[in-house]
Amino acid sequence: MQSHVSYIKQNIIPASVPHSLRKIFKDNYEFATRQTGRLYLLAGDQKIEHFNRDFWGEGLPREVGNPEFLFKIARNGDVGVFATHLGLVERYGEGYKDVPYVVKLSAKTNLAPLSRKEPMSLPITNVEQVVRFKKYSKLSIVGVGCTLYLGSEYEGDMLSQAAQVIYQAHQNGLIVILWAYPRGAFASLISAEEMLKGIAGVAVSLGADFVKIEIPEDIKGEKKLSLLSEISYLAGTTKVICAGGKKREKKDFLEDLWLQINRCGIAGIAVGRNIYQQTLNAALSLSREVSSIVYKR
Repeated sequence: MQSHVSYIKQNIIPASVPHSLRKIFKDNYEFATRQTGRLYLLAGDQKIEHFNRDFWGEGLPREVGNPEFLFKIARNGDVGVFATHLGLVERYGEGYKDVPYVVKLSAKTNLAPLSRKEPMSLPITNVEQVVRFKKYSKLSIVGVGCTLYLGSEYEGDMLSQAAQVIYQAHQNGLIVILWAYPRGAFASLISAEEMLKGIAGVAVSLGADFVKIEIPEDIKGEKKLSLLSEISYLAGTTKVICAGGKKREKKDFLEDLWLQINRCGIAGIAVGRNIYQQTLNAALSLSREVSSIVYKR
């Protein structure tokens, strides 16, 4: 297990965090990472990002469609943080005060195909609103997050927005997770591997605490795990976590996660469909297994 001392020495407390809030930032970071420097993020932002297709339909238990289902997993599944938009936290958070939240500030649905419109994820909530909500709700909000699409013609706007979010969040003692993906007309001008290496450099240059990436696949659909060590190295003190992706066989999913953590230097996972697209008991069981691998218990 990575020690408390070692990850503190990696300068996980950014210089933009005021001295009066350094303890709060460190407490938020340690709470989310269980003092390991690694992160298990349960993704609930997909209620907007993936529209409704992942929550309702053939083969999915009816309970998956109830928004509260995600909160039940977050409370009882031993997650590090539950990431979702502020509206869902407003509607259900009162009954789940012990859940550690990351509020996703930006949002877009997946209705507009990339062939028709360049992607852009705009903020629907700002840091100031989250800080105010945290103060009056007394909920355990440890951080915020936003999305960046590199390769989109709107890349510059999103870079500017992400930089402001990260600085403002750190000024208020909150950790920041950056969702960063190659998207848009210009993303294909270089290889997926080079894009991910570039994303690592962008994330640390913006000052993010964690960056979530998608692992590229080869022509056989196998994930290219060999790239992850380089990507993690290039991200410096920004920790890299990987997307869980589409629902897979449990054995394959857990084996890949173990390799990412233990062989490739990846700092965790952001997972949604592999956890919540099943009954509550099955979701909780898998969630606890994920937590055990990430936090090495």
